[in-house]
Amino acid sequence: MQTNIPGRLLKLAGLAALAGGISAATWADGGYTSRIKAGDLPASAGQDQAESPEARIEWMKARMGGELTSEFRAMILDEAKRLQAGGRSPVGGSWRSLGPTTTTRWQNGVNKASEISGRLRTILPDPRPARANTVYLLSSGGGLWKTTNFGASKPTWTAKTDGIYATSGGAAAFGRTPDVLYLGSGDPFDLGVGGVVYKSTDGADTWSAPIPLPGAQRILDVKVDTSQGTTTADDIVLIGTDVGLYRSADGGASFSYVSIDPGTEAYFASFGGGHEDWSLVKTSTGWLASQAYWQVSPNYYENTLVYFSTDQGATWDYIADTGVLGYSGSAGRTTLTVGGPGGSIVYALSATAAGTNQKDVYKSTDGGQHFTALGMNSKAPTNPNYFNPNMNLMHGQGWYNQMILSDPSDATGNTVYAGGNYSSAVSRDGGATWTLLTSWLGDLSAYQMGGSPLLLPYAHADFHAAAISTAAGKRIFFGNDGGIFYSDDNGRSWKDNANQGLGNALIYALAAGTVHPDDTLIGLQDNGTLYRVNGNTYTGSIGGDGFGTGWSQANDDVSMGSLYYLDIRRWKSNPPNNQAKYDVLLNTSNLAGPAPDYPWYYDSYFVTPIATPTSAADPTGRVFYTNTAHYLLRTTDGGDTWSAVWSSADLPDPNFTGRQIRGVSHGIGLSPTDLHYVGLACTSGHFLYTHDGGATWTDVNVAASGVPTWPGYNSTSGWSADNSKIYLASEAAYSAPHVASSADGGATWSDATGDLPQLPINKIVVDPSDPTGRTVYAANWIGVYRTTDGGSHWDALGSGLPLSMISDMYLSPTGTFLRVSSYGRGVWELSLN
Repeated sequence: MQTNIPGRLLKLAGLAALAGGISAATWADGGYTSRIKAGDLPASAGQDQAESPEARIEWMKARMGGELTSEFRAMILDEAKRLQAGGRSPVGGSWRSLGPTTTTRWQNGVNKASEISGRLRTILPDPRPARANTVYLLSSGGGLWKTTNFGASKPTWTAKTDGIYATSGGAAAFGRTPDVLYLGSGDPFDLGVGGVVYKSTDGADTWSAPIPLPGAQRILDVKVDTSQGTTTADDIVLIGTDVGLYRSADGGASFSYVSIDPGTEAYFASFGGGHEDWSLVKTSTGWLASQAYWQVSPNYYENTLVYFSTDQGATWDYIADTGVLGYSGSAGRTTLTVGGPGGSIVYALSATAAGTNQKDVYKSTDGGQHFTALGMNSKAPTNPNYFNPNMNLMHGQGWYNQMILSDPSDATGNTVYAGGNYSSAVSRDGGATWTLLTSWLGDLSAYQMGGSPLLLPYAHADFHAAAISTAAGKRIFFGNDGGIFYSDDNGRSWKDNANQGLGNALIYALAAGTVHPDDTLIGLQDNGTLYRVNGNTYTGSIGGDGFGTGWSQANDDVSMGSLYYLDIRRWKSNPPNNQAKYDVLLNTSNLAGPAPDYPWYYDSYFVTPIATPTSAADPTGRVFYTNTAHYLLRTTDGGDTWSAVWSSADLPDPNFTGRQIRGVSHGIGLSPTDLHYVGLACTSGHFLYTHDGGATWTDVNVAASGVPTWPGYNSTSGWSADNSKIYLASEAAYSAPHVASSADGGATWSDATGDLPQLPINKIVVDPSDPTGRTVYAANWIGVYRTTDGGSHWDALGSGLPLSMISDMYLSPTGTFLRVSSYGRGVWELSLN
């Protein structure tokens, strides 16, 4: 998920020009520009849309009650250990995977037959010629994957970390041999349990016990120095984290914190800032580290300094360079790569200090002691196109998409690859000239945009990782938000078939149909909205980030998918397998409300939820809900028109006029039998509900109404079939009640957490087939749990589900199956009868 809107705006403008035959300028002037511009979203919307990595993570932490503490990390690791050791035996049958592991098409204004998978962090090809087709991939939410037949038309991938809580991929590296792997958990861009290191000595078949790094939550880089000793135990392991550098001198058995620059680190900490070690490389003069210092308030700012070590990372000093990357520099987050004779050539790809745009690429010819700016942004590639007339590869997302790699097969160090959001590129003369290699929309020679045809191979947008193998010929690997792309002909053509078999989709939400129960719609991080064709095969129909999904439960009338900031698309011609079938909803022409300002218009969250009533509650199949911070919006005609069912102005007590609906995926709770009963997960531990379809609303403080230790941070609610029982869940990331229940329709509450792990809950569903209203399903950061006694006791549900964050659940109307989505391990289903 990215919150950088200027970059996305350019993408969307280009798509409109392609799909609708209008110019990007005309599209941008049509009202959309002001709609999604980050500066037009008030802070009162409850979601800081700041375009920076730290501000985004800080907002995510605030949503859950603050920093993910070491105690919270211990809770989740202990629960994972209990589940794997049988200490909490699951009830029910076995979960089966529903993919996606194959995609037949990717659509984002264009229509491409291509394979995609989830965002990647690290690519590790085995360097041994006899194992040239053994490749490891570390994904952002799906953990580590391995194949031994990468060169096959459809590689066989195996998930290697489902049994340990390491699905939030940070970084990984080989040790002294390729059978030794060091893996760090903690993705830089999504909040999850991280700051943990694992080690394998048998090619990822088994893993050591987790080694927590105190204070760290995100692991940004892992590198290994094998220059001392002769055994794996002599490996020196360097771990770059969001709180600085950790070092092991005993092959990963233990780690110590290394303060690279105590004075500067303390200075930024003194006013609430911090530092991160983003990139580590070994050069001819020793080790280099790019350490970024940051602050969030009053404005995001970042300054990267480059340090060097001549004693394998034990001590550090800043480089003597007085230019761009020394103490007088002002570069932001910076990625390093090294090549050339003895590792003397170093390239550094940097963002601006604001963390938004690309600042430049810098080059050193003395192992990183002095750098020269290459003037990258002002250069034109040898083959410019609409999206990259110059070599600014980042386009406002410098904090997010950074990839640079020196080619180890070029002994001169003159060949270097770089990637940003739209394109990747290569220089074969040390950075003097550049040629684009891939485009996020691929070869679109049939379209003329700005007079320039797009004649490049396709590779998905937003690059994060790269590797080159020379084990059996040269193979170049790029990793991005769409998975793995590779070239066997020195970058002239690129293949995406290796994404087949990778079940690492980052899914926000799912919906299912009832006419054809196998129908499934999922919204994914930067891979759009996908429709399940059959088995584990899916096809795309919306690009960008897919957040909410909806499907008429009474019939096959309407299905919906959403992007960011209240952008909802609708299909009236199911199945939703082609972008030509959808309409764009929620614009000023179809909302019933005050003109011309439409306050909901500037009140939206980055996450756009869709809530779908059951067939019993809505026999028309035409009712859907969504929300902004201060409005609950409803359509009763399948999306043609929308009206506000609730706004903050409707609160009876003027003291509560600042109440907001939380910016979560499932904050709207609907009765399974009657549209009159609706609940809203609100801020400050409050719950809003109506029993008359929105004519009147009641505001309840749960902590003051029976659960005095209720932490707030409400995430989701569920209603029983008779509408008397309501269950409210919390996404708090600390020890506290996580489920509250009401037996009187919301007036009073009691703690229903019982023995449920005290972990954030993303979705809660009450089984409508249980007349007592005591059977409830909860999806949290480690799996699915069920209670049959109203919350006194909870069981882990089903066996074989990876230890992954469960993002959504769909209980079939007949109660025969439960289908769930995970943020990193795809879709899973469990038969309940």
